[in-house]
Amino acid sequence: MTFNFDREFQSMMQVNDLNTVILLGHLNPDGDAAGSVMGLAHYIKVNYPQYKVMPYLADTLDKGPKKQVKLDKVFNPFEKPDVKEKYAVIVCDTAVLARMIGREYYESAEASIIIDHHAESEAEGISYEDIHPISGFLRDCEDIQLGFTMYEEEENRWRCSFRSDGKWINVNELLQAFGGGGHAAAGVRKRTNDVEKFRQEILERIVAMRKISGQDK
Repeated sequence: MTFNFDREFQSMMQVNDLNTVILLGHLNPDGDAAGSVMGLAHYIKVNYPQYKVMPYLADTLDKGPKKQVKLDKVFNPFEKPDVKEKYAVIVCDTAVLARMIGREYYESAEASIIIDHHAESEAEGISYEDIHPISGFLRDCEDIQLGFTMYEEEENRWRCSFRSDGKWINVNELLQAFGGGGHAAAGVRKRTNDVEKFRQEILERIVAMRKISGQDK
């Protein structure tokens, strides 16, 4: 059965009569964990403003993702959530309790959802078709100009989906350097054993393209 986040999230919050949700990743969060937690935080804030959302990544973030996360003007995921009411937890990028950051929040939550793309979660039926629409969901948020997802379809082979309005950046042109593209809402497959380096190359190309176009100084 295909995982439907909106259905499961609304059901969890309504059935348990909750108003607050905490988002967690894994220890020493990499780009996968940081991007999942922060992207989902913005998605919930925009689409479910009736709920208080609190992302938490601690201060042990990888150097690359930490620089990006610090630019966020809405959330501060480096502070531990201060909650006194009942709450739910959503865990991103790990299903292993021992690797979970903020484990105490997970263990005290009224309800929880775990979203993980790794091998141990394959039995749950999560596939690229479940993951790639998230880039569109992110792009639909009013404060996000480009949404993209990265899914490991086999060992060291990543399939990525990008969505933009074509004005902020042309993702077709962006991805040509990586052997992908095709249209304004494009994708790419990439074989690499260093996904963090690949992600950083994408971000650096975005910055370069924006400067060349004169949109960013």
